Amino acid sequence: MMRFLLSFLLVITVVKSNHVISPAEVYWRAVLPNTSMPLAIRQLIDADPKSKHVVKMDWCGGITLIFNVAHAPLDTPPANILSTLFLKKNLYPGAKLKDVNLVKRSIIGNVFVPRPEADAIPFSSNNLPKILEHFSMAPNSEDAKLMEETITKCENPPTKGEKKLCSTSLESMVDNVISLLGTSNIQVMSTTINGHQHEKMAYKISSPIKKFSEQDELVICHPLPSPQAVHYCHKSTAYKVYIIPLIGNNGSMINAITVCHYDLMNIDSFILEVLKVKSGVEPICHFLPEDQFLWVSRTK
Repeated sequence: MMRFLLSFLLVITVVKSNHVISPAEVYWRAVLPNTSMPLAIRQLIDADPKSKHVVKMDWCGGITLIFNVAHAPLDTPPANILSTLFLKKNLYPGAKLKDVNLVKRSIIGNVFVPRPEADAIPFSSNNLPKILEHFSMAPNSEDAKLMEETITKCENPPTKGEKKLCSTSLESMVDNVISLLGTSNIQVMSTTINGHQHEKMAYKISSPIKKFSEQDELVICHPLPSPQAVHYCHKSTAYKVYIIPLIGNNGSMINAITVCHYDLMNIDSFILEVLKVKSGVEPICHFLPEDQFLWVSRTK
């Protein structure tokens, strides 16, 4: 660790192609020298930090609520959430999925803030007034409610078979993933969308489908509503992960990180009704947007 810190201090001012490398990127290179940084992560580093309000969640918040006990029941989940769900029995080459909505960003307007800034105000419910003041949020505003929900989700105990940590900077996300996987020999990937994309489109599952085995050590990081990028990183025995190639009816191609949930005891009854399944009978799958990250241990 001392070697990493020394490297961090030595190269903090490195300039490449007239572009100053951020401290977060320097930390990544020092701790994960053999791990490529996905474009979706780089975009959160290079994003404009001037925005001081939470833009409402488009996808992630809903999907993480649906599969987590810590929420009030959803009477009518948004249509864009429902359009990403399908049954495990339909996961095979040649299967056709109608009206799928795959978004690039699930949270719009969030950015990675420097670690010292993130650590200056600990991300906890006790510090909620300070956090709201820091981001110029009115205490009773919709943005403030979203921020409180994000903090609550991070503070809630993990579900059965789950290990979780919340990250408030890129550096802390790297540290948390290494802690959860027990190694820094890791790779990270996300859904990739190539070609023009409509809001809703029919897709055909192509091949080959990659399935991660139970022996694979996996962590998934979901963004939560906050102007500073906050990620809910967790590993669980209650889901299985796939990489599925999709071909849209307009020729667009997607490599979709896909999660199938087997423990549905806490899922909203509305979802079960829409998909016409009973809890615990048929696994439910969903795609991840580009800004949700799958971390995989290379150690066997």
